[in-house]
Amino acid sequence: MLKLILGKRGSKLTQEEIKEPFLRRVEHAIQQENYHSAIAFLSSAIELLPEDLSLYFQRGQIYQLGLRNYCSALKDYRFILCFLQHDHSHPLYKECKSAMISMMDDQTAPMKVSRFSI
Repeated sequence: MLKLILGKRGSKLTQEEIKEPFLRRVEHAIQQENYHSAIAFLSSAIELLPEDLSLYFQRGQIYQLGLRNYCSALKDYRFILCFLQHDHSHPLYKECKSAMISMMDDQTAPMKVSRFSI
């Protein structure tokens, strides 16, 4: 897949040009309710763009809302919060906190999700 994305331009692609084909596949997988494929595409994108926190957030959202895999969602959200520990005004910081709080309010969430997790 990497050859398909990079093509002849090689490393001259922008971050958005690298990310875009993955996000199209993620969107299609979500429409098909194939959340495991969506996770795989996001994980591949993260391998190429490990500094793109939005990819971790999207993957966390799919873990949380699509697969109800709260432990994996927490792992992605915590990664973002750790990375942004000195920038609490960043939109993703606030979104992660909000997502984690919503997991606490979810009656179907495992007991592991508590205030101590946040």
